[in-house]
Amino acid sequence: MMRRALTTTVRRHLAAPAMPPRPAATTTPEELVAELAARPSTSLSLHDMANACDRGDALSAAQYTHSELPVRLAKQAFEIRRALGSHDDDQASGIAGYYEATLVELLTEPAPTDRASEQRFAATITRLLNETRNHIPLALAQAVRAKRAAAFAAVVSRGGGGGVATLDTKINGVETKEPSYAPSKAETAARLQLDRDLERFFTARVGIRLLTEHYLAVRGDIAPLIDTSCNPGEVVSAAADDVKQLAKRAYGTDFEFDVVGDKDIQITYVTKHMRYALGELFKNAARAVAERKADPRIKVVIADGSEDLAFKVCDEGGGFSRPMRHNAWSWFWSSGPPLGRSAGSGAGGGLGLPMTRCLARYFGGELSLRPLEGHGTDAYLHLAKLGVGACEALPRAVRESPGGLVSSLYFDEERDVAHDRRIK
Repeated sequence: MMRRALTTTVRRHLAAPAMPPRPAATTTPEELVAELAARPSTSLSLHDMANACDRGDALSAAQYTHSELPVRLAKQAFEIRRALGSHDDDQASGIAGYYEATLVELLTEPAPTDRASEQRFAATITRLLNETRNHIPLALAQAVRAKRAAAFAAVVSRGGGGGVATLDTKINGVETKEPSYAPSKAETAARLQLDRDLERFFTARVGIRLLTEHYLAVRGDIAPLIDTSCNPGEVVSAAADDVKQLAKRAYGTDFEFDVVGDKDIQITYVTKHMRYALGELFKNAARAVAERKADPRIKVVIADGSEDLAFKVCDEGGGFSRPMRHNAWSWFWSSGPPLGRSAGSGAGGGLGLPMTRCLARYFGGELSLRPLEGHGTDAYLHLAKLGVGACEALPRAVRESPGGLVSSLYFDEERDVAHDRRIK
């Protein structure tokens, strides 16, 4: 049955208008990107992802990946140019150029039809995955920081006087610098649009990594992505150990994590996503506490609900004012230098909170912050349970990730914009 499910998915996609087996000599990368980016992505359901590894149908997975990946890469190249810059922006152009070169390479490689061609394709995917893991996250972080600096400089310039007029503010006890005058409506609208563009870009990037890593998992090259026996208590301990080491080196402080609640349960989830999300929340809490020289204990509550698994991370790092809360989700704002990167983060320095929310929302979860200014912050991470085994109980929007609607991301976009407008 599961073999038939994945085969049906592949056939449905391959029945669509065929992509050119190789780019024409007269086709520019920009034209190729525009053509492929206009095509819809085809979903691979979590139902298939959770079970395909049992069948080991590597050829079907390779054919699907070969057909689908160029479309998603083209969309990424298009989005990164729109969000972060044009051809005269070295960082953004370099990232987009990498995606363009990768999709051209995939299009010039014949679709896998037998074991030998499938093995060659797997070698290509493994190499590309390693390249993106090592280089793209840092380049993305640098591009976002450059865009952030340019936007701040533009606001300062508009303020007149040639000086950097700032207002000292705090978030989680960390000193920050904000313009002492409000940005114009046009500047605010531009920032919100850029944030939405980057939200789509990074969310789609999660899908690309899942697509490629799922294929390698079907082959048996890596462990299955969806762990049907994920133990949240063990994940919390591993993430806490990572942050303890980072914080000790950075601040000389020995942090303690008090973990209570449902520590010994097992759920179905993408363990690497859970560990990254918790690691980012722990790093934020540790930095706030260290800067304030507060009690170096961080409390973690694990709650096993009927529909989702929830984590509450509490610190005494000083909190922040409610009007500052919207800044935490902006890709163009940072409260300070990052403490470090979690293993396999896939993000970059200074992008932790919005990236964490992307990962939570991708599978139907959510991340929210509840600050108590002068005391600390409570972070609430909700992760939607992915069912047992085949994940059949999932709602359609979640079941069809990656490639379909992305959880609550688009449903909440209007609410988030309205919230930003009220604060401004």
